[in-house]
Amino acid sequence: MPPTREELIKDLTDAGLVSSDEVTKIESASGSTGIDSLLSHLVEAGKITQYQADKFGSGNGGEVAFGDYVVLDELGRGGMGTVLRARHRRMDREVAIKVLPVEALNNEAAIARFYQEVKVAAQLTHVNIVHAYDAGEHQGFHYLVMEYVRGNDLGKVAQSQGAIPLSKAVDYTIQAARGLKYAHSKGVVHRDIKPSNLLLDEENVVKILDMGLARIGRGSNDPTQSMHLTTTGQVMGTVDYMAPEQAEDTRNADHRSDIYSLGCTLFRLVTGSAPYSRDTVVKSILAHREDAPPSIGAGPNYERLNQIFQRMVAKKPEHRYQSCDDVISDLELVSKHAGDLQQDKTVNFGAAPAPLTRPLPPVIQQPPQPTQPTSDSQLAPDSNSGQTSSADSLTTAPQGLVENVPVEMPLIEEEPDTESKPSESDLLTKPDSGLLPDTSKSWLNLGIVSVVLALVCCGLGGIVGVVGWVMISGDLRKIDEGKMEPSNRDRMKLARVLCIISVGIMAFFVVGSLISSR
Repeated sequence: MPPTREELIKDLTDAGLVSSDEVTKIESASGSTGIDSLLSHLVEAGKITQYQADKFGSGNGGEVAFGDYVVLDELGRGGMGTVLRARHRRMDREVAIKVLPVEALNNEAAIARFYQEVKVAAQLTHVNIVHAYDAGEHQGFHYLVMEYVRGNDLGKVAQSQGAIPLSKAVDYTIQAARGLKYAHSKGVVHRDIKPSNLLLDEENVVKILDMGLARIGRGSNDPTQSMHLTTTGQVMGTVDYMAPEQAEDTRNADHRSDIYSLGCTLFRLVTGSAPYSRDTVVKSILAHREDAPPSIGAGPNYERLNQIFQRMVAKKPEHRYQSCDDVISDLELVSKHAGDLQQDKTVNFGAAPAPLTRPLPPVIQQPPQPTQPTSDSQLAPDSNSGQTSSADSLTTAPQGLVENVPVEMPLIEEEPDTESKPSESDLLTKPDSGLLPDTSKSWLNLGIVSVVLALVCCGLGGIVGVVGWVMISGDLRKIDEGKMEPSNRDRMKLARVLCIISVGIMAFFVVGSLISSR
């Protein structure tokens, strides 16, 4: 409902934007008599923005201020919330404020996921991650205050250019890997790495955006902070960049799933298309799981980069890079020699390339699984479906947000692989790692064991023989003295002879074992 003149002036002064005297002067100078006219002249005078004028004119002036923050404009809106551009009153710093939508105020899961994002963002301070400044509640609305990045997301950059020059694409991927390396060191898995969640600012610095799907998991400094807000059957992320294990069960995703998504992002930047983009969501998910990874480029100049990409998107997590450190190291080797290969296919790397951080394992395809998703309606929309990216929330262009919708799909009943396993190449090339036995020492170990066992057995046999000989000799002495019946004399003599023979045999085995051990 539109406010009266008095209500409008009160809203303006309460927000600290315009004083009553300034309103009176503007009215006198312009001859304004109506609310709309007054607001238009205030916009022309630079006292308020058009967004603020719309809010005041509709009677929602209370939404213009968040404590120390004055809202200037709306950057984007979507199912996951509204993102506003604002300015801190005292620091005079522009920020982005993410506010939960009204529909989510009664949704405990949405509020819990929002504050998970707040907690994750609070842990991360890195040049390649969008910073979080503050969080709170205003008139029942929950909000998160973040760094306002002037620039655009890589999804829009790639869309406008088709394919990004190789040197830039590799540099952007390295920067994103550095941000992920830091997040992983804090026990944080992003779970939705894609071009639209990587912002490129005016100084060509890449910043990771949107921790709304991130999980504080194993490895965080505080194990009690592990939060799993997904349930069996839910899939969260974007299918064009989602690792196979994450599509099966979001809870299976770990830092290697982020590496997979980053590999798909690299492919998109270099080639202009996602590696497994198909005409339906279901086909895209199945392609991630079953199809061989495509080549990222043709010709010898792309050989090294293709090796890196193949390893980043290996089907099984244990066959991928096990850390962003290795990804960064190998990509930096490419970066040293990467020119604009899209423009000049004859450029060579020059000298023989240095080896990668470790041998690449063969790409092993997984056999088709018996259980498959049943319909497209069960799955989340992908990032190329025509909806606006959530990265727009922190860019200068007022674009909309995309909601990463949790969706239900059948699961393959398989225990999640929670531990890093050695790669095939490690098992085959590193016998000293303890994973394969050292055969050069096996015979020596067997000889030592056999000697010890022989000595123990011979010792026990010798003791029994000596004890038997002593006891039988004592009984024969009693027979000679007439203290025992002589009926068993011959048998006892024979037994005494056998005891002596057994002691001799034991001694022979001891000597033989000692000789063989040498």
